[in-house]
Amino acid sequence: KFHIRGILGEGGMGVVYEAVQDQPHRSIALKVIRAELASPELLRRFVRASAVLGRLQHAGIAQIYEAGTADGHAGAQAYFAMELIRVVDLTQVMGGPFCTMQLGDLGADVIKVEPPDGGDLSRSMGGAQLRMRGDDNAPFFALNRNKRSIALDLKHPEGMEVVLKLIDAADAVTENFRPGALDKLGLGYAALSKRNPRLVYCTLKGFLNGPYENRPALDEVVQMMGGLAYMTGLPERPLRVGSSVNDIMGGMFAAIGILAALRE
Repeated sequence: KFHIRGILGEGGMGVVYEAVQDQPHRSIALKVIRAELASPELLRRFVRASAVLGRLQHAGIAQIYEAGTADGHAGAQAYFAMELIRVVDLTQVMGGPFCTMQLGDLGADVIKVEPPDGGDLSRSMGGAQLRMRGDDNAPFFALNRNKRSIALDLKHPEGMEVVLKLIDAADAVTENFRPGALDKLGLGYAALSKRNPRLVYCTLKGFLNGPYENRPALDEVVQMMGGLAYMTGLPERPLRVGSSVNDIMGGMFAAIGILAALRE
């Protein structure tokens, strides 16, 4: 027998409760998955062997963390910080994927939506020297670890239906399309927030509001216009910094902003 002490975390996928078992005395964390999301695949992903689990699955409890601690407190913290948070990732290349990579590392369920004609552009960037598996390369695997992927044509009604179902059950959406592109598809913040009022919508763009806000941007553009390229190389010969530092920093700050918005 055990009693519920409180809620450890919650998100679009469900709730994690802290429970204390009397005999033997230990603290456990019960993950309760929303019924409509408790697919066999999801259960297989989360389930751990436990004698108690079989009696609880009918209630949607998909995982039990056993602590075995003496005081019955510390062990229930064994789950990942963002384990019940679902993120729909519409980004490509580096800045956006770096953001969602961090969220995935923290335990979020990141679903990467890729175009059907070749997938994320970064799959084929970098040349043969970076190839790891088939036509995919090392940077793609590094930036998209701890994610699941689905190929959808957002301009096709069936593809739009699927992505909207994913977003309806999501806590956050990330995108780095050209300015205005998703608004035309009906996937802008104004449209999606009506469907899912608690949705955190993160847009990664090169320019803030102002005269350049509708311009696309690459890391090199930001380095040149921001002056970073003039701080390296030879005098009067600005040089791109070796790494895409603005994409990396932008992705990091985007992840921090999402975490703050979720907390709020």
